[in-house]
Amino acid sequence: MSNEEIEKATAESEPVETSPETAESAESEADVVKQLEDARNKADEHWNELLRARADLENMRRRHSRDLENAHKHALDKFVTELLPICDSLEFGLNAAKNEDAKLETVRDGMEMTLKMFMSSIGKFGLEQLNP
Repeated sequence: MSNEEIEKATAESEPVETSPETAESAESEADVVKQLEDARNKADEHWNELLRARADLENMRRRHSRDLENAHKHALDKFVTELLPICDSLEFGLNAAKNEDAKLETVRDGMEMTLKMFMSSIGKFGLEQLNP
């Protein structure tokens, strides 16, 4: 065996002495690595919470848009449903006025009743007549 081989063998067999400073630095490195892992885990948790919050917000926007569209649609349906009897009453009054034996008083009474129906119907939707 050569001198180099002997030195290698003795270096491998001899335990390496660790000074207190080296041990502390190893522990501090381990602490830093642990803190880094904890910080990464916490960042991942916050990222996931952010993604969930964004998804919830987007779902809420879609739901609100859909509900608003449905509310407008149904409000218009109710309004039209209220106006249909008034339209029918106007048609009946027009047909009654076209008859040869129609009296002005009966046509006028029918028109007044139709106007009352109309004012009542629009009153249900918060509209009222103002006297200028």
